[in-house]
Amino acid sequence: LCCCFVMTGMIGSGRTKYAEKRHTPHPEPEAQIMILGGKVESDGSASVFLENRVRSGALLAQEQEKAVWLSGDSGWKRKNEMAAMAEILEDFEGVDYIVDGKVGRTVDSCWRAKHVHNLSSLILITQKFHMPRALYLCNEMGIDTYGVVAKNARSGVFRALVRDYLASMLAWKDIQFDYQPVHTDL
Repeated sequence: LCCCFVMTGMIGSGRTKYAEKRHTPHPEPEAQIMILGGKVESDGSASVFLENRVRSGALLAQEQEKAVWLSGDSGWKRKNEMAAMAEILEDFEGVDYIVDGKVGRTVDSCWRAKHVHNLSSLILITQKFHMPRALYLCNEMGIDTYGVVAKNARSGVFRALVRDYLASMLAWKDIQFDYQPVHTDL
């Protein structure tokens, strides 16, 4: 019973800590836009979740006249999120992008943004269920990070929410024990 309270506290503290930075425009004009990777279907196309992230990020990039960072797996761990995301961006004229395909987890995106790409302020693009953990990881690593919420898919949201709550425990551990990713180079 005590373990349940401790785990609930860990999850709750990380998922609520940066609530004021959700759905809020970033105050720094220099903040970079980063679209977090997600599931790719067996045919190589983006899942609805990932497609909605890319479309939201591309619209923001057009509005702010900025490039976007694509952060995800280029095929070294699972499927090629970079190719699926780049294909969607072809529909958005004038949106340039920078690829970081050495990412297997959300914590890798934040770690690499800070330590490899020297980014100090970010606007993350992801779904509502994922945003609390993503904001927690990046802000705890010292990146001033705000979030723009992309639309969910019509199905699979409950499963994704449960998965993300469990992943929040791992995020807490990653921060407490100085996480190091597999890929620390450009």
